[in-house]
Amino acid sequence: MAYYKTIDILVTDRGYLCNNLVAMAANKPHVVISPGSFNLHRGLLGNPSPLSYIPQLGSGLPSAMNFKHRLLNCLFYVIWSSTHSIYFRSTVDKVNRHYKINPSMSAEETEYTPSLLLIPADFILEFPRPVLPNVKVIGPITTQRAKPLPNDLETFLTGNTKVIYVSFGSIIESFSQEKMDILVNAFNQLPYKILWRNKFNIKNLGKHVKVLPWLPQNDILGHSNVVAFLSHCGHNGMYEAAFHGVPILGMPIQFDQFGNLQLILRADIGLGLNFNNLTSNDIINGIQNLLTNERYRKNAEYVSAILQSNPRTSREIAADWIEYVIANKGAEYLRIQAYNQSFVEYYLLDVLLVFVIVMTVLVYVFRAVIRFIYHRCCKV
Repeated sequence: MAYYKTIDILVTDRGYLCNNLVAMAANKPHVVISPGSFNLHRGLLGNPSPLSYIPQLGSGLPSAMNFKHRLLNCLFYVIWSSTHSIYFRSTVDKVNRHYKINPSMSAEETEYTPSLLLIPADFILEFPRPVLPNVKVIGPITTQRAKPLPNDLETFLTGNTKVIYVSFGSIIESFSQEKMDILVNAFNQLPYKILWRNKFNIKNLGKHVKVLPWLPQNDILGHSNVVAFLSHCGHNGMYEAAFHGVPILGMPIQFDQFGNLQLILRADIGLGLNFNNLTSNDIINGIQNLLTNERYRKNAEYVSAILQSNPRTSREIAADWIEYVIANKGAEYLRIQAYNQSFVEYYLLDVLLVFVIVMTVLVYVFRAVIRFIYHRCCKV
């Protein structure tokens, strides 16, 4: 642990399972950066997430929920809570006990130890929700003004023919042969250039389709000739397209992507496809609808203007808050009292119990008085 004596603060990714334990062992202020929007930091710092209007991870539900939506949202909450307990809490507890970091502290309690949580999102897309003082919404980190492209890409993108950019992220690299055939068939029929990020050698593609294993996504989406983005609705890609005003044809496949599609639909900057029942015609019709209906482009430009209106970049804002935590020795005063309360205290179960007892006693006394008066009157 000698190394940690030389640092001022730990900045970690939420995806690192034992990041809170490392910070506790180092005894240093700790800032966590979420890899996506709100639902990916489940439980961290206890930020409120009302089930009545905040969709759970993977549910793909809207914020304006009817009874069926709220019921499904509660079921997703139970599923994720159970998974979280089995996978996260049991693992963290074992590591905590093994290295004797703070064995008396439960895994859930370690979730309240970071000084600050940074969310790389913006409420122009996110559902409005309550945010604690030690949770800061800093805006998307990967978005920035487009840089000049390499000559081969610039040559391909430039011209009279508009370009559709296609990417399904770094996690989802390939599909079944059936799905690949559907994509290839659709791309070959579209009257646009297709720039596709894919690391595999794909056959039977038209000359208007260019496939490369890696592409500078933000810079491509910022090119004036790129008019649509076929995406799996990953967090970074969604915000990069929104930042540059490019309408999105979303095809969510897993986890937070279903929720991201709901954000796209709510902002009316794109359309959605069902990956499980996907056909070539779905893709062709989706692209055509996206490009022939002016409202998607206008809404995307509106969102873009708001995202670009911030005088400071998200990275600068993140750096400001990290320096703030260092300067103020962890900024402990931002922590809410709820971290020190038990389950019973937080949900006022003790107060409710007293209320029930008092009401029960009052009802009993009232009935006794009525009986007494009744019997006295009857005797008279």
